[in-house]
Amino acid sequence: MSVPTQEFEDMRETVQIGEYSLLSAGDDMSDGAECAVLDTNVVIDMEHFYFTQTSEEKRQSLKDLLLYLVKDRVEPSIGFALLESCHQWRSGFDENNFQRKRYVAETLFQWDEDVIERQFANRHPPVNRDRKWRDRPYRTRMDPLAYGFDGTISDCVQFAIHYASLLKIMLLAQKMKTDNRLNLLAEYVSWVNTQLGSLSAYELQVAVDMLVGSNSRSEQVRKLTKYSGNESIDDLSHKAWNAAWDCYFMSVTDAYETGLEYETGMPRRKTVLVTRNIDPVWLRRKAALSDIESERYALPIPKIECTLDLRKGITDSEVLSILNTVHEMQEVRQSVNPSNTQMMRYIQRFEGEAGLNQSAFVDTPLR
Repeated sequence: MSVPTQEFEDMRETVQIGEYSLLSAGDDMSDGAECAVLDTNVVIDMEHFYFTQTSEEKRQSLKDLLLYLVKDRVEPSIGFALLESCHQWRSGFDENNFQRKRYVAETLFQWDEDVIERQFANRHPPVNRDRKWRDRPYRTRMDPLAYGFDGTISDCVQFAIHYASLLKIMLLAQKMKTDNRLNLLAEYVSWVNTQLGSLSAYELQVAVDMLVGSNSRSEQVRKLTKYSGNESIDDLSHKAWNAAWDCYFMSVTDAYETGLEYETGMPRRKTVLVTRNIDPVWLRRKAALSDIESERYALPIPKIECTLDLRKGITDSEVLSILNTVHEMQEVRQSVNPSNTQMMRYIQRFEGEAGLNQSAFVDTPLR
């Protein structure tokens, strides 16, 4: 693993549509996008626009985004946003919330340019003109399976991996001292290689910046995770859950872009993540999936790029000697290759070993 240059970060510029950033896994967005994965905050903005009064700035941003999707024939993907918005930490599936947000998003996506212009020119919420919603709000009830999940967050293993990784990083951060930071980073990488068996560029970057990064990098990661250092184990679990969604949405975008079908079930196509959250923008510029290797392995394997901005007294070579084991241990991680059920069991066992009495994913006790 080499240290990318500043050009690596500069290439990953974002396109702005009002308040929304469009993030691509690739370096070149000049050809446009075929698919847009909408972050949860975008779907929430749609819901607010549909049912309530919103600010002129928010209305204009949402209008411009909808016009962009229509004019450029970009297919929106809302299933992942529904997955997040309808599950809370240690809570079950909120089907009414799912149906409400699903109804609003699909209604707005049916509008052409003329309808978009008329609806946004009207100062009253669209729901006031929606007889179908007033009469029978859930007549067109949609099975959540149509969006790739069955209403059980624990079945979404990729998200669970992001969650467990961030929880591990914050647990290690609580042990930080002046002279043990490199050892903690090595412990995290070893855990990924030999225990979890799954690697994400984004959590790897978070681990580097949290444990051995400069003050500015460490501060950015703390903003992403909301980590203060004084949390209880339940607080850490809750914060890992919330931050994992940012990493999950970027990984989903990478999977669409590079054709990692085992993650999304979808063919390869030019994809952007649409968000008004600043944290994914920052993290995407620091780390990314740089390539795919498929010749040596049964499944396509992501190659990882991270950037280094380290604390004084810690050298690039010391950190790279640890990070290089990520590639060296690729075959070990492949040999672990647990089933989804086995992975969830391991993650819940890991939660119990960390001191949690309840899993983030279920309402039943771990002990």
